[in-house]
Amino acid sequence: MDNINTEQVQEQPKEKVIGQFKPKEKFLEFVGGRGNIQFHADEALIEAKYLSGLDMDGITLKLTICDEGTVNFDEVDTNKTTVEQRERLLDVISEKTISMFNNNMVVTELPFKSVQKIKDKEVSLYLAVEYQTPISKLASIFDEETIEVSDEQNSKLNDLLSMFDEGEHDETLVSETDEEIKHESDEEIKSDGQKAMEASFAKMKEEKLNELKNRLDQQNQELKRYQYEKVQAEGKIETAKTDIRVLESRIDSLQPPTEPNGYYFFVSEQLNEKIVLDEATAKLIYDKVSKLKNINVDVFMKLFEAGEYQVRIGTKSIDVLAEITDYSNLPDDIKLSLQKIGTSLNNEKLVYNGDLKWHDIVDKMIKYGFSQDPEFDKMCGSNSYFAMYGSDDTNESAEKQNEEKLINKLEEKNMEEKFKK
Repeated sequence: MDNINTEQVQEQPKEKVIGQFKPKEKFLEFVGGRGNIQFHADEALIEAKYLSGLDMDGITLKLTICDEGTVNFDEVDTNKTTVEQRERLLDVISEKTISMFNNNMVVTELPFKSVQKIKDKEVSLYLAVEYQTPISKLASIFDEETIEVSDEQNSKLNDLLSMFDEGEHDETLVSETDEEIKHESDEEIKSDGQKAMEASFAKMKEEKLNELKNRLDQQNQELKRYQYEKVQAEGKIETAKTDIRVLESRIDSLQPPTEPNGYYFFVSEQLNEKIVLDEATAKLIYDKVSKLKNINVDVFMKLFEAGEYQVRIGTKSIDVLAEITDYSNLPDDIKLSLQKIGTSLNNEKLVYNGDLKWHDIVDKMIKYGFSQDPEFDKMCGSNSYFAMYGSDDTNESAEKQNEEKLINKLEEKNMEEKFKK
């Protein structure tokens, strides 16, 4: 019979994982419960807006609890935050109020969700933290600091202790002097302990105040950096726009004329009145509008300078012109051309609103294959056309006036001939 060697299987020790961050409070685990079922996890998800507000809307973070009081705190599917920002968000978590839940001290203000889903649903979890009671904190203070006792106090304590070393004593043998010594010693010891406690609380308050001041300084520095980056970015945007306009102009000048696309166009006179602001007025308006939320001040200021023109297009079939009003059914290449020119729909009308002048818009329309036709200008009510040619009603009225004048002259001539006779 073969001998079977049995070896005791020992469980391999779990390798320690040290996280990227070490929060001020020690995070233990994530706990939750539904009915009689208890949930425990070392990682959970939370939306960043609950920690920082709407400026981080749409960002989801995963908090993973590691060994030795460390954690990992990473974004899920995005990469918009920095390491410093996530570290500050961990400080926000540490400062939240804690309360009791299933014999654990947990952060109940933050809605953590489980990474793993149960029946396609996320489980709500609470972050359990290590909690040290005020008495424990005070005890640790006394462990670190030694209260000095004077020789006189030490003598009185020795006298008290010696009473218990001599065996049993009748209460009647305790003199009034001994009672006074005992009472005085207790008061002095109590006074020293109270002073130590007050000093400890004052120290903790001072540390917290300094921490908040440091965070305020950091936020002010970041705000200045963001404002500087905003100014730099706005300057780069304006430079890029200028470069684009120059490049487009050069391309248009070198590019051969585009073949007519079969559409005719008409550009109206400027519909809005251009307002020229002096420097002081412009600065006043800029400062006032910049205080309003959700308004791009630079775009708002351009409303005073930008011109607005209506663009109308049409087609010709068997020498019959027809204006197009349903722009949604235009071919894609025509839509793209109109978009490149800078037109947009406003109250179901095709409008250009920007820096280009009337003749610039006309040149762009021609270069993109649109054609002009006097009859289409007349159909659209062109002022220049009527100024040059006049309207049908005006022509008819002039003809009637000429007829009346001719009749009057004939009648006058007949009267003169009768008078002569």
